Amino acid sequence: MNRKELSAVIAEAAARTERAAALSAEAAARTEAAAAEVQEARARQEAAAARSEEIQAGWAERDRKQDELLAEMKAATAERDRSQDELLAELKAAAAERDQRHDEMLVEMRAATAERDRKHDEMLAEMKAATAERDRKHDEMLAEMKAAAAEMKAATAEMKAATAEMKVWAEEDRAWREEFLRRQEKMFQDYLNRADQTLAETKQQTVEIIAELRDHRDERRAFKDAILKLIDRLPPPPPHLRSA
Repeated sequence: MNRKELSAVIAEAAARTERAAALSAEAAARTEAAAAEVQEARARQEAAAARSEEIQAGWAERDRKQDELLAEMKAATAERDRSQDELLAELKAAAAERDQRHDEMLVEMRAATAERDRKHDEMLAEMKAATAERDRKHDEMLAEMKAAAAEMKAATAEMKAATAEMKVWAEEDRAWREEFLRRQEKMFQDYLNRADQTLAETKQQTVEIIAELRDHRDERRAFKDAILKLIDRLPPPPPHLRSA
């Protein structure tokens, strides 16, 4: 081999070395780009998880308000029962002087009954409005949670695509990433199942509360009719105490 052929071989080897360096630089650039895409997908996934925690906090706040509303209703029921007991005691005490206050007491009782019926109907209407508002907010939170789940699924799809592109350089990470994705999907599926279960329980509680209010209304009407029948059976006042 002469000097000219040796120079040609050296030049060709240098050219191959430069091409190999260029291919190596291109592969490194593609690796960095894929890693950046994976980092971005992780950031989206973390944002979706933060949104899910915010929605869970909203659920906790809704449950707290619901418990407060139930406590207020129970207190109102107890107060109403106490008022009815006091009214019955007053009626028994007033029986001694019914001869001279019969007409006036009957008018006052009818007015009080009408006012109580009006307040009861207002309270029932307010409760129905509060229930409708609570259901609306619950549906909004459920829609937000489903949207967050959709975003998480989209982020999961992007991460899968990035994982497929990086498979040549990071095959050993594939098993870990698939397990991570499976756990994330299972977690959000559990969130959706718990949300559907809570919605069903809330609607059932609302139906039971409305049924209980209706039972109290029927009991109140029966109590009013019994009192009126008792008054009607009272003997008439003496002639000297009758109204002119």
